[in-house]
Order: sequence, then C-alpha cells, then structure tokens
Amino acid sequence: AYASLSHCWGTSSHPLTTKATLESRKRGFPVAELAQTFQDAIFVTRALGIRYLWIDSLCICQDDRADWERESAKMASVYSNAHITISAQRASDDSAGFLGERKERTYVSVPYTPEGVEVMAFEIPISHAAYGHRCLEAEEEPLSQRAWVLQERRLSPRNIHFGTREIAFECVGHEFVTEDGFEHDEKIEWFDIETMTPDPGFEDFLYRGPVAWSNLVRTYTNKVLTKKSDRLPAMAGFARRFDELWRDQMSEEKKSNWKPGGEYAAGLWRKNLVEGLAWQCVGGRGTYLDEYRAPSWSWASLEGDMAVSSLGTWTDLVSIEDVSVSIDGQNPYGEVSGGYIQLK
Repeated sequence: AYASLSHCWGTSSHPLTTKATLESRKRGFPVAELAQTFQDAIFVTRALGIRYLWIDSLCICQDDRADWERESAKMASVYSNAHITISAQRASDDSAGFLGERKERTYVSVPYTPEGVEVMAFEIPISHAAYGHRCLEAEEEPLSQRAWVLQERRLSPRNIHFGTREIAFECVGHEFVTEDGFEHDEKIEWFDIETMTPDPGFEDFLYRGPVAWSNLVRTYTNKVLTKKSDRLPAMAGFARRFDELWRDQMSEEKKSNWKPGGEYAAGLWRKNLVEGLAWQCVGGRGTYLDEYRAPSWSWASLEGDMAVSSLGTWTDLVSIEDVSVSIDGQNPYGEVSGGYIQLK
C-alpha cells in the first residue's frame, strides 16, 4: 500500500528529481532536506502506518520529457490505486506545510445539556451554512484552485484534506465528513458514464453524452494551470478513466480491438462528437494562445471557462465523415500537435 500527495508547488525552490539527481535520489536522502509540505506528508503517512509515499516532483524526472510523458499518462493509475491521498489544501506553496497552527476557534456555550454533556457551538462561514456542498468543494482553499488537482482528488478512492479551518475525510462511494461534524448527505460518486435519463418530453433538450464528462469540463476549465500547454495533459487521467469504463462495457470481440485513446479526440469523444462541438465560452469570449495547443474545434484550444450544455432542442445538422488527431508524445490522452475534422 502507498499514499499519494496532492499539493501546490508554489514559487519557492525545493529539491526535485532531475537527470542530475536521479541516482542520488535512489540512494536515499535526508527528510530534513525536503520542503515542509513533503515533511508533513511523510509524518502523516507514517502515522497512518503506510510505508510508501508518492510525490510527483520526486517520483517523476522533471527535466526528462519522455519520463514525464510516460508517468503523467499513468496518473489515473497512480491516484486510483493509492490507499489514500493526502491533500495539502491550505498550503499555497510547498514551503508552507499543512500541519502548522490554525486560527483558534471561538466557542459559545449552548444552554442545552443532554445527560450532563455540555454543548458548544462555533461559527462557520455563511456560504457553508447556506450551501453545504461548498464545504465539499473547498473552493476557497489554494489547492482546490489548481487544475491538476481536480483529477488527483477525484481519481483517489480516499482523501484526507488538511484545510485552513479543519480536516476532512472523503471516501468515494461512501461519505465526506469534516472535523466539525458536517456530513455530506449523499454518497460521493464522481464518475457515472451513463447518460442522465431525461424526464418524458425532455429527451432532446438534455446533454446526450456522459453527463459526468460535461460536468468535468465545466469544473476543470475554471481551474488554474501554471503551464498553459498542460490543458489536455492535466485532464488525461479523467480521459483514460472514461475510456476504460467504456471499454469494460464492450463485447469481448470489441475489447480485443480496443486501444487507449482510440475514442478520444483532443478533449472530445468520437461517440458524440457533433454534440461535443457545441461547446461555448462561459462569461465572455475565450482567448487563443500564441502557441498551438489543440485544434480550433476543441475547447482545449482556448483559455477561459468552457461548457457543453443544451440551449434548446438538439438537432444534428451534420454527420462526422472523418476526425484525426496527431498525438505529441507518448500519452494518447495528452498533448496534441494537430488535428482535423470533416463534416457532411
């Protein structure tokens, strides 16, 4: 068993694994040389009785493009197979750590004593009181604003979040509970590839592909990337998960012909490509980059918040004659160097 770490690199300099340091890393190194967030993660891992800890900046050679492509393509496997992911939510930089002192809470005695037990109350953010799901999303935390972190969290079977105010535990398929006693009233299910069943009479108005993918695109494109070229790689773990879930539903004959990324096209899916092309920029026009990132027909080509949603009745006016994407590297769900689509 191993734990994985989800963290904000920040701007401070700290030891990385590079071609020059790879051999010395294999021989071992003092924990004290690591950034404070890494030291805190090691402490938590040991306290949980787990022997191994996976940290991206130490386990991937950072100046070896081939190694980075190979390992980034495995992100879905790394996080989904971890026993637990340690989420350093409160730390905006690896030098900050996440086990330091927190702001002390003010408690108020409640004039109600069941069986001699004193009841104390404390203030919580108004937004959390009104909308409990915001506690689940933790949007105000530095880590939650990063694009890479979305798949790190949602691919992990369990997360322990070290936030600014409190600690929370999340178990996919079961629960989300916080230190102050909040419990999310629904089971945590991030992936459901089945199309949402429309109410009678609304079949042509709702998204006809996997709703979970549509929701992911909307949430993901609202996050921050340090490297703009990571628009597709930072979502590659999700793409692989969806592709494998679809494969598992295939007949044995079709499974024998399946290949990773065969149904994926730069952020869109071939099985509902016409609808996938109907993405839109939310809150204004998107911005094209000077560097090529994706074909212009993909939402990944622009900066900005994107969404695929119905604005009325879906009526296909075209059919897909051909679509092709050129992969840039070894990850079939990662960066692309070109692509075209033919419509009829």
